[in-house]
Amino acid sequence: MYLLFMKRRVGFIELKQLLGLTPGNLDHHIRKLEESSLIRSRRILSWRPLVVVEITQSGAEIFRKYIFKLKSLLADIPDRLLQE
Repeated sequence: MYLLFMKRRVGFIELKQLLGLTPGNLDHHIRKLEESSLIRSRRILSWRPLVVVEITQSGAEIFRKYIFKLKSLLADIPDRLLQE
Protein backbone atom coordinates (compact mmCIF):
# COMPACT_ATOMS: atom_id res chain seq x y z
CA MET A 1 0.00 0.00 0.00
CA TYR A 2 2.86 2.38 0.83
CA LEU A 3 4.43 1.96 -2.61
CA LEU A 4 1.10 2.51 -4.34
CA PHE A 5 0.34 5.48 -2.10
CA MET A 6 3.65 7.10 -3.05
CA LYS A 7 3.69 6.18 -6.76
CA ARG A 8 -0.09 5.89 -7.40
CA ARG A 9 0.50 3.28 -10.17
CA VAL A 10 3.06 0.48 -10.47
CA GLY A 11 3.50 -2.33 -12.97
CA PHE A 12 3.01 -5.86 -11.62
CA ILE A 13 6.58 -6.92 -12.45
CA GLU A 14 8.12 -3.84 -10.81
CA LEU A 15 5.92 -4.31 -7.75
CA LYS A 16 6.91 -7.98 -7.54
CA GLN A 17 10.60 -7.04 -7.66
CA LEU A 18 10.30 -4.18 -5.15
CA LEU A 19 8.48 -6.38 -2.65
CA GLY A 20 10.48 -9.55 -3.30
CA LEU A 21 7.33 -11.64 -3.71
CA THR A 22 6.53 -14.51 -6.03
CA PRO A 23 3.93 -13.80 -8.74
CA GLY A 24 1.39 -16.07 -7.04
CA ASN A 25 1.91 -14.47 -3.63
CA LEU A 26 1.61 -10.94 -5.03
CA ASP A 27 -1.48 -11.90 -7.02
CA HIS A 28 -3.10 -13.19 -3.81
CA HIS A 29 -2.40 -9.89 -1.99
CA ILE A 30 -3.67 -7.87 -4.95
CA ARG A 31 -6.93 -9.83 -5.04
CA LYS A 32 -7.51 -9.27 -1.31
CA LEU A 33 -6.86 -5.54 -1.62
CA GLU A 34 -9.12 -5.34 -4.69
CA GLU A 35 -11.91 -7.08 -2.78
CA SER A 36 -11.61 -4.28 -0.21
CA SER A 37 -11.67 -1.65 -3.01
CA LEU A 38 -8.30 -0.27 -1.87
CA ILE A 39 -6.58 -0.92 -5.20
CA ARG A 40 -7.43 -1.98 -8.75
CA SER A 41 -5.44 -3.77 -11.40
CA ARG A 42 -5.91 -3.63 -15.12
CA ARG A 43 -4.30 -5.10 -18.18
CA ILE A 44 -2.81 -2.64 -20.64
CA LEU A 45 -2.08 -3.80 -24.16
CA SER A 46 1.08 -2.32 -25.63
CA TRP A 47 3.85 -4.15 -27.47
CA ARG A 48 3.38 -6.75 -24.71
CA PRO A 49 0.62 -7.28 -22.17
CA LEU A 50 1.23 -5.37 -18.97
CA VAL A 51 -0.65 -5.48 -15.68
CA VAL A 52 -0.77 -2.18 -13.83
CA VAL A 53 -1.76 -1.93 -10.17
CA GLU A 54 -3.05 1.41 -8.85
CA ILE A 55 -4.43 2.72 -5.60
CA THR A 56 -8.05 3.82 -5.64
CA GLN A 57 -9.22 7.19 -4.36
CA SER A 58 -10.79 5.54 -1.32
CA GLY A 59 -7.68 3.39 -0.83
CA ALA A 60 -5.49 6.52 -0.76
CA GLU A 61 -7.80 8.22 1.75
CA ILE A 62 -7.94 5.15 4.01
CA PHE A 63 -4.15 4.77 3.88
CA ARG A 64 -3.69 8.50 4.61
CA LYS A 65 -5.88 8.15 7.72
CA TYR A 66 -3.88 5.06 8.73
CA ILE A 67 -0.61 7.02 8.44
CA PHE A 68 -1.94 9.85 10.64
CA LYS A 69 -3.18 7.34 13.24
CA LEU A 70 0.16 5.51 13.21
CA LYS A 71 2.10 8.78 13.58
CA SER A 72 -0.11 9.69 16.53
CA LEU A 73 0.46 6.33 18.19
CA LEU A 74 4.22 6.52 17.65
CA ALA A 75 4.38 10.07 19.02
CA ASP A 76 2.86 8.81 22.27
CA ILE A 77 5.72 6.37 22.94
CA PRO A 78 7.79 7.76 25.83
CA ASP A 79 11.40 8.52 24.90
CA ARG A 80 12.66 6.43 27.80
CA LEU A 81 11.23 3.32 26.13
CA LEU A 82 13.15 4.02 22.94
CA GLN A 83 16.57 4.23 24.59
CA GLU A 84 18.79 1.19 24.59
